[in-house]
Amino acid sequence: MAVIVQSLAAEHVRFNASEVLEIAEQIKCNAAGFYHNAVDLFADLEIRNLLFELADQQAKYEKAFADIRKLLFHHDRKVRNSEFEYYSLPNVHAMASLSVFGVGEYPPRWQPSGCENKQEILREAIYKEMDVIVFLRG
Repeated sequence: MAVIVQSLAAEHVRFNASEVLEIAEQIKCNAAGFYHNAVDLFADLEIRNLLFELADQQAKYEKAFADIRKLLFHHDRKVRNSEFEYYSLPNVHAMASLSVFGVGEYPPRWQPSGCENKQEILREAIYKEMDVIVFLRG
């Protein structure tokens, strides 16, 4: 039993600040792509503009995370190494794909069909952002 517990404890992976910010960047990149892809599903100009605006906001957040990560190193702040080293340490893209804007996840999360109204899209966008916050806090 002790071996199992020990082996389970060894599977925990901790990311340093740079890795967390890089994961956040990738999530926001995925989110921008999600909204850009959704534009093609809608004929309504108001909804298309809303989706373009959501994509633009995600791209701004992506840039903000990238800027923070660059500043972290620019000011010579020491970033601790990941606590554990693994041969198969999950990469940034793999971790970001676990988030709400991941691609090819199962079970599939909400995807716009082209029949939603503006309020439904905004509600789902807010839910997705709340899920991203929970994911990143974890």
